[in-house]
Amino acid sequence: MSLTFTALPVPEGDAFLLEDGDRMYLFDSGGNQDRITKLLKAKNIDKIDVAICSHNDSDHSRGFIGLLKMSNNPIAIDEIWLPELWCTIVTYAIVNRDRVKVWSDIEKHLREEYNEENSEEWNGYDIDELFGNEFIYATDVGALMADINNIDISYSKKSSKNNAFTTFSRQYSSHPLVDKLNNIIRIVSLAIQKGCKILWFRNIKLPYVAPYIYGFIPLNSRPVCITKYGLYSVFVGYIKILKSKHFVKAVNLSAVNHFSLVFEFWKEIVPVVRFSADSDCVFKTHNTYTSSIIITAPHHGSKYNKQVYSKIHGNYIIWVRTYHKKDQVGCKTFLRRPNRYCVKCPDKNVFQEIHFEYQSGKWQPIYGTSCQC
Repeated sequence: MSLTFTALPVPEGDAFLLEDGDRMYLFDSGGNQDRITKLLKAKNIDKIDVAICSHNDSDHSRGFIGLLKMSNNPIAIDEIWLPELWCTIVTYAIVNRDRVKVWSDIEKHLREEYNEENSEEWNGYDIDELFGNEFIYATDVGALMADINNIDISYSKKSSKNNAFTTFSRQYSSHPLVDKLNNIIRIVSLAIQKGCKILWFRNIKLPYVAPYIYGFIPLNSRPVCITKYGLYSVFVGYIKILKSKHFVKAVNLSAVNHFSLVFEFWKEIVPVVRFSADSDCVFKTHNTYTSSIIITAPHHGSKYNKQVYSKIHGNYIIWVRTYHKKDQVGCKTFLRRPNRYCVKCPDKNVFQEIHFEYQSGKWQPIYGTSCQC
């Protein structure tokens, strides 16, 4: 069975295709709602078996909105994997949608709670502080999510009831945090409409014996809850409940690079791809890879993630970097790595698709030139 890896020129952000025989996987979707759809259609792809969204940064997640809302000649998506934090945020908003005081209190904290995704204050932050001791079983999560249209402000006023949450969300829609919140709600809402099975992943602090899921191993999370909508509904597991005072911080953390989901994909009992997203990979940086592996450069080769390049070792590593317009990406530490490929080198005007095939235990470049940085 063939195995191929493709870095898509979305153009800004991460979007990677992995084709394993007759199964198709999409890791992140770039920052343009329409571009990812056009690229997949140009490849005559009509089904994604598993779509993975690493975190709520727009250049990783926004393309899923366009992909999920397609009505004419849509691309089917069987499963979508999302951070558990999204689920807790959405359920909180649904449960409290009619409580005016809740949203008036949150208004007061919008400015003081907003921090940049790369702020050093997130280093070592314990995401478990957001939650209490209570939890919601997946069956109850499913029942709540059935009401998600009532908080999705992308619906017309006629189909989306005006309540305390939608009033708040529309009034502050231009605020960065509320934009992030509405992005989460829209993606989850569209996934439910499409009948996707949603697998939620919880960030973890300590290593554990991770399961293989279609060949993927989560490195900094574990699956905790499955919700399947549509004709045959399946609900398994549970999610934690947010403490009310931490709702705004939770929305902020949904986009913090430190907590983006990271996966390895294994083939023939060895890891062959590491999807880094924007993570600093502090959970598992002392790696020595002895086989041929593609590693997606965390945060587009950002200086904030430079420790990754000096602590991950191997003679057969191929680094693949996607594009972002910020100056700090493609840092000097990344540029010292051998075997680099860029979707777009910072000093070039041309975007390229990068395509590899796995042959006889090694990744072979099929098209896309090596990095010219």
